[in-house]
Amino acid sequence: MSTKLLLLNAGPTGSEILKNVVLPGVGSFEICDDHIVSESDLGNNFFVTADDLNRPRAQVVTEWMLEMNSDVTGTFLVKRPSDVIAKDISYVNGFNLVVATQLVEPSLSALAKHCQEHAIPLLVLHSFGLFGYLRLQIPDHTIIDSKPDTPFHDLRLASPNFGEKDAFKQCIRSKCHGSFGQQVNFQEAFDNAFKAYSLPKDAIPDEVTSVLQYASSLAVTPTTPSFWVLARAVAEFVISHDSLPLSGHVPDMTAFTHTYIALQQIYVRQAAADCDEVLATVEMLLTTAGGDPKR
Repeated sequence: MSTKLLLLNAGPTGSEILKNVVLPGVGSFEICDDHIVSESDLGNNFFVTADDLNRPRAQVVTEWMLEMNSDVTGTFLVKRPSDVIAKDISYVNGFNLVVATQLVEPSLSALAKHCQEHAIPLLVLHSFGLFGYLRLQIPDHTIIDSKPDTPFHDLRLASPNFGEKDAFKQCIRSKCHGSFGQQVNFQEAFDNAFKAYSLPKDAIPDEVTSVLQYASSLAVTPTTPSFWVLARAVAEFVISHDSLPLSGHVPDMTAFTHTYIALQQIYVRQAAADCDEVLATVEMLLTTAGGDPKR
């Protein structure tokens, strides 16, 4: 892993946190701590022993951590974290994750402000006996769920009124051979008729709508993250078509194999066309912004 982690204060909370990332292989870490191991550390910190008394705690914990995973590299700095923050806060720029434990004001606010400005994730922990709190500060975190648990069956066949919806269902019943219910495919069609005329725009989740609304007003630059460039392109697609790009997914149904495959191919072709349109918009946005359209 390429993570470079900075731990401020290697007390019991910080040491346990560091252990949990060193064991799976964090990459590299550095401990900034000015404490000298005392008898009080022996009762609450698993990573110091009586033989470590009067030694720098940062050095002792670093040594123990490196014994647990030889693939991890670690260093230490025997300085008070609050002094480092006050006099040389640019020191944290050499890390891509900062874990601050038992850090108090005004040092904590100064560190949080600096990490926010430099897009460095910050994890803040403070414990009081059996009580404590944890806060995570990250500048931006985006998630793409490519396989939602309950995919919306976006068939896009029609946009009927209420009377037409009922007439459509009755039409399905009338086409059935024999008593209704004997032919499974007609029963399925009747029970799932609503999927044929659900409006695509109604299937856009609120959280996705919020992302697209933000992206639609975003000025794309050569350094804009790929996620937001793609979101801007999808937002323009929604504005043009009043729907998300077609997924191409066709629900399982009782049907002849050849007719089902033919139906799948229709939706796959349209999904590919929608994908191409979004990709063309992405390339146009990056070209206009002076960036690499093929990045």
